[in-house]
Amino acid sequence: VNKRPLVIDVGLGLGADTRYYLRQGFRVVGVEANPAAIEAALTDPSTKPYLLSGQLIVLNAAIAAPNSSEAEMPFWVIPQRPEQSKAQGWLALDGGVEASIRTVRCANLLHVFGEAVYMKIDVEFNTVDCLASLAEEAKMARRLPKDGSSSSDNDNDNDNGASGGFWRPPKYISAEVENAGLIGIFNEHLLELGYTHYKVTRQFIYSPGPCEQGYYQTELLGCGSGPFGESAVDYQVGVDWKEMKDLLQDTAFLVEFENGYDWFDLHAKRAD
Repeated sequence: VNKRPLVIDVGLGLGADTRYYLRQGFRVVGVEANPAAIEAALTDPSTKPYLLSGQLIVLNAAIAAPNSSEAEMPFWVIPQRPEQSKAQGWLALDGGVEASIRTVRCANLLHVFGEAVYMKIDVEFNTVDCLASLAEEAKMARRLPKDGSSSSDNDNDNDNGASGGFWRPPKYISAEVENAGLIGIFNEHLLELGYTHYKVTRQFIYSPGPCEQGYYQTELLGCGSGPFGESAVDYQVGVDWKEMKDLLQDTAFLVEFENGYDWFDLHAKRAD
């Protein structure tokens, strides 16, 4: 099982993407802060064999910023809607129940579980924290000998680089565009990480309104974000990649996003 290429699903949700990756033969580490979402995702009977075989590992954890010292953070869950949760207290106004969730840094997921071919990041405003963690670790990795050592050995989630070897970002990565104003920050972190090309993919076709706004039903186990890597489909040029240096000038999708016509994920790949 450990010889299978690894996908890290940061923002497991109701598990649609994870099931897609598993059924494509990938080993998957799913990270989800909402315990109700994890419970719902694992009710799919076809998922159990992957857990038993070790092809799937699920962590109930929230994403921490690289400079955070908190081992846990408050999180609000709507019990009857496991697809809805936030690390923001205003959700209590919608019936959210507070829970205390352990934290993990995205960079340390790679230390513990090994090199990943792809990391999907969909954790709302914590997506920036995930990318920042990776970018900060990439800076440190360039200053350290290629022996697996890391200054993050004492991080609050006790991830100590157990996998060994030289740390590197995933070959492919994606992040949900939660806010148009985040594109500049995404661009900065992705360039720091060595990503050279990008695609912007539509999401409504994979995750229509009922997936995001409808009340959870047992027959709807979640809606996904679509293919990744070479198979991801850019909103303008299909499966072709665009050069990362042109991202900030690519604004047509932001106009659509801000006018409510569609929402998007940003995919990127490294040259190596």
